[in-house]
Amino acid sequence: MKKLFVVMFLVFFLPSLSVGEDRAAWTATDTAVQAAFVAITIIDWEQTRTFTCDQDNDYHKDETSPLLGDHPSKQKIDLVFGAGILAHTAIAYLLPHPYRTYWQSFWIGVETEAVYSNYYKAGIRFRF
Repeated sequence: MKKLFVVMFLVFFLPSLSVGEDRAAWTATDTAVQAAFVAITIIDWEQTRTFTCDQDNDYHKDETSPLLGDHPSKQKIDLVFGAGILAHTAIAYLLPHPYRTYWQSFWIGVETEAVYSNYYKAGIRFRF
């Protein structure tokens, strides 16, 4: 049922948002906000790889993504996060203002909470 909802959303709703003259062009601000989303998501990505692939800890039980499950492989983590970044960027590009800003801001908040939770609750730091 969830897959059907996602497909219906992508097929019917998103294209209707990008048709017409009221769709605002992508701006430098949009790029900066999207870059902030990508940066915080990459931090979450690395933290997730660190604690979910470590069989010697119990942090995998705190993973909240239903797409990953317990002890996902690094390949699965990379696929989910990589596809997520690409899909998020595509949706942001298709959305008109102000919905684009709402979309980007909401997901920056979600990712920021995930990074915060990983760091302060599980002690997982980001390594460059």
